[in-house]
Amino acid sequence: MASKKPNTKFAKTVQYFEFVDEKSSKFWEISVAECRVDVRYGKIGTTGQSQTKEFGDATAASVHANKLVLEKLAKGYSKVEASGVAAAKPPPRPVNGSAAIVDPTAQLVAAKNPQTSSAVLEMLASGDRELVLLAVAENAATSVATRTLAFQKLIDRDVFIRKVASNPLTPPSLLEVLAGHKVDEVRADVAANTATPEGALALLATDKGKYVRRSVAKNRSTPARALQALVKDVDPFVSGGAASNPSVPVEVLLKLAKSKKAHLRAGVAFNRVTPKQVLELLANDGVFTVRNWAQQALDPISALAAHAARAA
Repeated sequence: MASKKPNTKFAKTVQYFEFVDEKSSKFWEISVAECRVDVRYGKIGTTGQSQTKEFGDATAASVHANKLVLEKLAKGYSKVEASGVAAAKPPPRPVNGSAAIVDPTAQLVAAKNPQTSSAVLEMLASGDRELVLLAVAENAATSVATRTLAFQKLIDRDVFIRKVASNPLTPPSLLEVLAGHKVDEVRADVAANTATPEGALALLATDKGKYVRRSVAKNRSTPARALQALVKDVDPFVSGGAASNPSVPVEVLLKLAKSKKAHLRAGVAFNRVTPKQVLELLANDGVFTVRNWAQQALDPISALAAHAARAA
């Protein structure tokens, strides 16, 4: 009889960091196991102190852990790999004349230039000018580590938050943090971002803010299970948007096509993955909007010609 495979879905993850300078020698360790986050810290060479925090689900625990890690990295801690060697953390250094970039305008130009070296972008991310930080974060040439640092600084200062939340280059760990932001518009931007992790999108699908749920409903990265719940939402823009999402399972579309609610049938007719036989059925729907979307999907040229004739 074959042995049962262990459940590794919520395997424990451990990260270890150290901070050593002329005055101190400290360590900080964090471990995550499903809904539990354990932190151990203290002077290197001692067992240190421990703290434990329980969360309602694994996603919330992961978001909290990522936030704590980012805070430690910002304070100068270095991650120590399994080999016991701290990950290299190169100091800011002048490269290609970066030391001479002191003028704010010149810094902004360099931050936006995709040809700027990674060392210069790293140096610029260590500064305090918010527009420069945003430009560095949005530069395609910026490394993940430098981009994370720049975005994190903007989040900490509560500036350009919506740009951070809506940017597909924003690291998933930061999007998970912003998914819990107090402002509805910020959460809505995260909900619309295709780079947002599925776990965060699933949580946002249950958000109290209808504009947040509307954004989740239209996001093609939203997991199918969340969309199946959203098509039942009381807000017609949420449920209709979910019905039009191409990530909705086909079997769900077949059921929605027979719904008594016109906005759900319209969403199915607008959905680009709706099967042809379903569109042919909806092309004879009694509601013009439903019928029009279905006819356009079946024969876009004829549908546009008919629309033009009606408008003439």
